[in-house]
Amino acid sequence: MNKVPGFGFIALWLSLLLLSGCMNDLAAQKQTDAALRQTDDNLLSSLKKLQKSEQALPLSNTMFRRQLALSFQKADQQVTAKQESLIRLFFQTLPADTAYQIIITVAPTSHSESFVALQQAWQRLRSLEQHLSEYGSKIELVYQPGLTPDTATLQVIGG
Repeated sequence: MNKVPGFGFIALWLSLLLLSGCMNDLAAQKQTDAALRQTDDNLLSSLKKLQKSEQALPLSNTMFRRQLALSFQKADQQVTAKQESLIRLFFQTLPADTAYQIIITVAPTSHSESFVALQQAWQRLRSLEQHLSEYGSKIELVYQPGLTPDTATLQVIGG
């Protein structure tokens, strides 16, 4: 049999190229793994710092913010009995012995005339304020034209 003299050399050369490529891939993989570990360590460190900063603020653990959305029928200008019972249930779910700050946000009504819509929204706002005055003395009234018409939102902050 005739041996091809360059075949062994070519096979050896190709094997070395293949092995060096694998070694480069391994080195790149190790660098990627190290970078991922470093990123994970940085994230964990940041989370621990956040957790410590939250623990340093004792009020943040006791404060809360809750929200209740109400819908009005077109003809309703005052709080209905159903809405009143929803409000009562809402406040029963909040922690007792807490001073509440209440923010009432009302949208315009769906009336076609803008002045009448504003006037009706104001009547709803005053009616809500009257019903909520028994739950807190700090009540903020907000007219929000960007909300869905015929809706109101109650936000309660306490702690």
